[in-house]
Amino acid sequence: MAGQPEPLPILIGLSGKRDLRGREDLLRRTLEATFATLDAEFPHAPKVLVTGLAEGADILASELALLRPFWRVAGLLPFALDDYAATMTDHAARERLRACLEQRRVRHRTLAPLTLPPPAERSKEIAGRSETSLHYEQLALWLTEHCTVLLTVLPADETADRPGGTGRVVLHARDGSPDALGRAVIDVSHELARHPVLDPPRPRPVWRIDLAGEPRNGKLPSAIVSPEGGLAEPERLAAQFPLAADIDDYNYRARTDPGAGWPASRPEAANLVRSYRTALSGVQGSFQVYWKRCIWVLAAAFVLAVLLLEAFAKLGHDFPFADAIHLREWAMPAYVAILAGAMGLYLVAVRFRWQSTHEDYRAANEVLRVQHMWWQAGLTGPTHRADYYYLLGAEPPLANLRYWAATVVSWARILATPPEENWRALHATRGSYVEGQRDYFHRRSLQRERAVFIVSVVSWFCFALAFGLSLWLALHGVTGDILGSIARAIGERAGGAPVSGLVTVCVLTVRLLSPTQAYGLPQTAVPGVLLGAFVLSFALYDLGDCLTTNHEIGGKAMVLITTVALLAIAGGVRFVSDKLAWEAEALAYHEAHVRFSHAARLLADIDGTAGSESEKKRQKRVVLYELGLAALAENEAWLRAHRERPIEPVLGA
Repeated sequence: MAGQPEPLPILIGLSGKRDLRGREDLLRRTLEATFATLDAEFPHAPKVLVTGLAEGADILASELALLRPFWRVAGLLPFALDDYAATMTDHAARERLRACLEQRRVRHRTLAPLTLPPPAERSKEIAGRSETSLHYEQLALWLTEHCTVLLTVLPADETADRPGGTGRVVLHARDGSPDALGRAVIDVSHELARHPVLDPPRPRPVWRIDLAGEPRNGKLPSAIVSPEGGLAEPERLAAQFPLAADIDDYNYRARTDPGAGWPASRPEAANLVRSYRTALSGVQGSFQVYWKRCIWVLAAAFVLAVLLLEAFAKLGHDFPFADAIHLREWAMPAYVAILAGAMGLYLVAVRFRWQSTHEDYRAANEVLRVQHMWWQAGLTGPTHRADYYYLLGAEPPLANLRYWAATVVSWARILATPPEENWRALHATRGSYVEGQRDYFHRRSLQRERAVFIVSVVSWFCFALAFGLSLWLALHGVTGDILGSIARAIGERAGGAPVSGLVTVCVLTVRLLSPTQAYGLPQTAVPGVLLGAFVLSFALYDLGDCLTTNHEIGGKAMVLITTVALLAIAGGVRFVSDKLAWEAEALAYHEAHVRFSHAARLLADIDGTAGSESEKKRQKRVVLYELGLAALAENEAWLRAHRERPIEPVLGA
């Protein structure tokens, strides 16, 4: 449907034996049950079966996948189609392959051939190996690296001694990184690249169908094999394959069409990534609104709860207006209701993952932004994957975010045409990547600095006012009723509370509108103490004196209530600032603005130098590559800063 977000499929890599040992019917029923389980567990996501389309298990699984409405097949051939078909055992197998490739929901491409040195110059790991087996090994590595769910069809006791065999897929998944042979193949591959040296292994579970096992209920035994070797029944797959669950959630939230087929024409890779970024922004924006409103509501609930509790404790039967509104009857029920509502809102936010969804989708969007930029700059090699350099060593759930972004990049490599260079979209034009990011970070750094400034002023000013009121109460206790008499006299002459309240508001407003650079604690705290001790306290005392029949407690009660309320407001605004990480964002945005400004100058200088266009592009790619790495680091710092501040009710109300 036009305008509908592009669905993100679950990539299901399958590797199986060619010789099915006469168990094709058993395997057929087993695969049908396996695919049905995947559909039931992840109903919102389309599935793409990624396989080498070899005879035996591969082609059988592909045929069964095409019988399901929301499944597609992506064939990754280890070498050219005609040469590949020639390796099959008979004409019937070749016909099944060609019939499968003619299906509307099947796409295939040939993996780039390995760049093998002459036999005498090959490393000891690949020396003496046939080129065919090494190309199969590349396919096994690709499936292990890029697929969300790995299905294998092989005897449970099969070893991993044959390059490119299904046992090698199990080995790579179990170890989480390639062995010496795998690394040697990666070094001569144009499809794969080694991960950074600081990236630890990523062991993964494998869904294994035991081709030699004893049949049960007309099916072959199957189990989820953990990296440690333990076996689990294929149920509750979201726990076994959390990335698949995250992809399913994305499709549900973005309201994609799980039945979407292959597009009539292949999109360009960078444009496809941009479409996913647009969909992510839409979902993330909604959850951001929920999350921020939740933070503000929790802060407001804290302040209101404190006010009600103080009013209940201090305003007794000596206050006629409190009796008139039945304050003693409804204050505590309202207090309990506010606390219960705050806790309920917190539980709803946790249940529907408002914070984590907003943060994860924003972070994934930024990773894809870097990938989009690199591709437009012509950085399209296997090492130019943004996910390779993001959240190195992170454990779940943060690690799942990295794998999620990797799935988008891998899917773009399957679905789309190779990315095209677009230097006008990168720099030196209005709205280009570098200039747009520079302006964005400049604008956001000013906004965050202003927000931090306002929070500092409000919190310290409220604290200083409360301190001034407390100081006044201390003096009142020492001097007796002298200060109370002065307050009543001021109230009779000047109208008391309205005048002092107006003065207080005016001073705070002027302070907030002052330039950020002029901020200093004495400039906020000293006026607050003076206003609290010599203006607001007298007015509040006089107000309480007028509202009660007991002059001994009325004025002090109003001063005490206001003191606690001011401290609650200071705590509330600090809570909002801390949970929204404004201080961390202000610093990070400022540093990012400096980096992008420097990059813009470097790129402009390169364009202004004499030299060939190819050399200029090479130099600019170096700048943009490092700029992308810096952007990933900034994004990671942003994510961690927010993860360290989980949403929660304000304690102490």
